[in-house]
Amino acid sequence: MLSAHNFNLHEVKPIFAKYSVLIVEDDLLILENFKNTLGYLFKNVYTASDGKEGFEVYTKHKQELNIVMADYNMPKMNGLDLFTQIRKTDRKIALMLITGDMSKDLFIKALKVKLNEFVLKPVQLKTFLILIYQVLLSFEHEETIIKQNKELEILFTLLGKHNLITKADLKGNIIYANDVFCEISGYSKEEILGQPHSIVRHPDMNSDIFAQMWSIITNGEIWRGKVKNKAKDGSSYIVNAMIMPIRDSHGNIKEYISSRHIITDEVEESEKVSEFNKHLKKNVIDLKSEKIRTKNQIETELRAKFNDELDAKTQYFLNIQESFQEQVYRLREKNAMLLTNLNLREKELQSIANKQDSFYSMQREKTSQEQSKINSLAVELKTQTLKMQALEIEKKSLQDAFLNKRQELEIANNRIKELEDVVHHYDMKKKLQ
Repeated sequence: MLSAHNFNLHEVKPIFAKYSVLIVEDDLLILENFKNTLGYLFKNVYTASDGKEGFEVYTKHKQELNIVMADYNMPKMNGLDLFTQIRKTDRKIALMLITGDMSKDLFIKALKVKLNEFVLKPVQLKTFLILIYQVLLSFEHEETIIKQNKELEILFTLLGKHNLITKADLKGNIIYANDVFCEISGYSKEEILGQPHSIVRHPDMNSDIFAQMWSIITNGEIWRGKVKNKAKDGSSYIVNAMIMPIRDSHGNIKEYISSRHIITDEVEESEKVSEFNKHLKKNVIDLKSEKIRTKNQIETELRAKFNDELDAKTQYFLNIQESFQEQVYRLREKNAMLLTNLNLREKELQSIANKQDSFYSMQREKTSQEQSKINSLAVELKTQTLKMQALEIEKKSLQDAFLNKRQELEIANNRIKELEDVVHHYDMKKKLQ
């Protein structure tokens, strides 16, 4: 049960935000407090300081207003008189009276204008919000029911092109029948409307089935079942039926709607199934032969194709590998020559440095440059090595791809097996029916 302890304002705010309210209060301080508080929640909040002004504001904004809240004691027009004026043209808007008077006379007057809620003074904010929320929930419930009923009407309109559709009142009397129902039952609409559904009931049907059906649909649930009916000319027909309750805006069941579709005669159906099974078995044999032929063809083609691709890719990467190996050898030779030259230069520089410091500094700088080149070559060597490793990985991925294709072939074989299982399952299902 909703109470001040489990009421969460942030959770319910999206519902408040869909609606608009009018507050009528002659105490301007209270009115301002109401406006500031409810303005955070509602889509629109309109205000008035007396009953007469409140009716004017209502008249101006009645197309968008959902709730009117009014104090009972106000100048010019009290809250109940305001509600009486509103109720003359509007039976749906919610009315909430704020008062400290709970006398018997006031209560009787409130009943006459179909008041939704009493709010007792002094007003407790959280209790007040809970009362408003309960009113809004009734709007939400009504909107849901209207939406569901519209969707049901659309659904049964579409079904009515091929199915037998009827509507019945709470006693089971037919109030609507579509053309398909009239055609199958043999009754005209004039003959069928107002009659109980038992007019097409076949004597072979057990009365317990209908007792169970009424128990289910009167509880607001959907009933489904197989029913044997009798047409006007005495012939019988079997239908799969679905009966669903339709509710009014207050959530009460107002009528029942039924959809049925014809089931083919079981003996005829059995003969058709037997004939179909013979044809199906022949197809299965053909499928098995085709499966073996297709399997061998696919395996041969895939094996040849992937062997050719693998050989081509392998040769391609071998050529690349040989090219990189040759480049690596050249880089190593160049590196060795540079190291040799570097040693010679260092010796020369050491000898020259003893004679001329300035010349030594210049040669040292050249040596540093040569070292940078060596470092660059070393980086390039490392890069080439990594590329060779990447080529090895790509070669392995090609081998994996070939294995994956083999797995795909196995999956194709499994799918053919699944088709055989479906055929077998369908065969068994028809035998059981």
